[in-house]
Amino acid sequence: MDDESGGELPAEQPINESDSESAADLDDLFNDPPADVEAPAEMVDHRSAFEESATVAVNGHFEVTSGFSLGWSAWDMFADPMASLVFTPGLASAAAVSFDARPDRTLRVYGRVGASFNPLVGAASWSSLTIEELYGDYIVGDSLFIRLGKHSLAWGQGRVFAPGNLMADSSTSYNLRLSLPGIIGSPSLVVLTDQVTDWRQMVYATKLDFVLADTYLSPAVRYTEIEGFSGLLSLKRAILQTDISLDLVGRTNAGLWSFTGLGGFFREWDEVILYGEYQVDWLTSGILSHKATLALGLNNPGGVTFDCGLQVVHYFDDNSGIITLGLTQVILPHLTLNLGIPVIYGAEGSAAVVANAVSDNPLQAGKRVALMIGLILSTDF
Repeated sequence: MDDESGGELPAEQPINESDSESAADLDDLFNDPPADVEAPAEMVDHRSAFEESATVAVNGHFEVTSGFSLGWSAWDMFADPMASLVFTPGLASAAAVSFDARPDRTLRVYGRVGASFNPLVGAASWSSLTIEELYGDYIVGDSLFIRLGKHSLAWGQGRVFAPGNLMADSSTSYNLRLSLPGIIGSPSLVVLTDQVTDWRQMVYATKLDFVLADTYLSPAVRYTEIEGFSGLLSLKRAILQTDISLDLVGRTNAGLWSFTGLGGFFREWDEVILYGEYQVDWLTSGILSHKATLALGLNNPGGVTFDCGLQVVHYFDDNSGIITLGLTQVILPHLTLNLGIPVIYGAEGSAAVVANAVSDNPLQAGKRVALMIGLILSTDF
C-alpha cells in the first residue's frame, strides 16, 4: 500500500531484492596495528553525507510461467465425463527493470518498465515496453512532500474485497500527490488526470491519517464531475493480537446514494494465517447485497516443505461461491510448483459463476471444477 505519511520511503515493488555480503576477518585488524596518527578534529555530519550521496540503484525481475488446467465447464461430469471436459494450456512470461535515483535528500526519481509474452492469448512476440511507474519525489523543507508522475495509490483496508480503495484507477494516469507530514493528520491532496487534459474532468481527493486511542483512523473524500462524491472512513485496531479493520464507504451520483461496509480480521501464528472479510452493499433504491470470504494459509505445516491454503468466497444473494484449494512448493532453485483446485457452485448466471467466467486467470475461467498445475521460473537481479 502506498505510504500516505509523506515521508521519503522506497517505492513498493512487486519484486524481492536480496543482497549478500561476505564477512571480513576481524582478527586481522588487531595484528600489529599501525601507530596512531593524530589529525585535527573535524565535525562530520555522517547522516547528510549518506543522504546527499548521488546513487542510482537498478533492479530487475524475470519470470516464466507454464502449465495447464483440466476441468469441466458444467456440472455434468458424472453423467457424461467427456461432454464438458476442457483442457487449457498456459504459457506466459514477464520481465521488468526499475531504477531508483537519489541525487540528494530532497529529490528522488523512480521508474519501472516491463514487457510480457503470452503466445496463447495474443501474438507470439513480446509486447511493447510499458511504463508501469515513473515519478519524482520532492521534499520542501521537511514539511511538504510532492510526488508527481505515473504511480499507484491504494486506500482502504480490504485485501480480497476493496470497496474503500477510492484510488483503484490511479495506476493508469499521471498523478499529483501533496502531503504535509508535519501537520496533525498528515493531510494529503491527490489529483488524478484520469488520462484527460481538461481539469474539470480530473479526479480530486483528500485524505487524513492519524492514530487516536490506539486506533488508526483515515477519512477520505474523492470528487469527479461525472461520478460525484465518494467518501471513506477507514479504521484499524489490534485486539488480542488480531487486526480488526473496518471500511465505511458512501457514494452519491445524480442524487442516487449507495453505502458499503467492509469488516475484516487478520491473525497470524507461527505456521497459520487466518483472514476473513464481510461486505454489505445498500442502495437508496432498497437493493441490499452481501458477500464474505475466509482464507486459511499453512506455512510448512508439520515441518513439510510446501505451503498450502484454502479460500472460500460466498455470495449470499444467490447462494453461489468459489472454493479454492492451493499448494505451492519450491522444487529447484528459482523454480516453484503451484497446484490449484477451484470449485465454483451456484446456478448459471449467479454472481460466482459470472465472476469466474471473466476471471483474469485463463486456466480457471469458465470451468466449474478444475485441476490447475503451474511451474514458475523466476529470478530477481
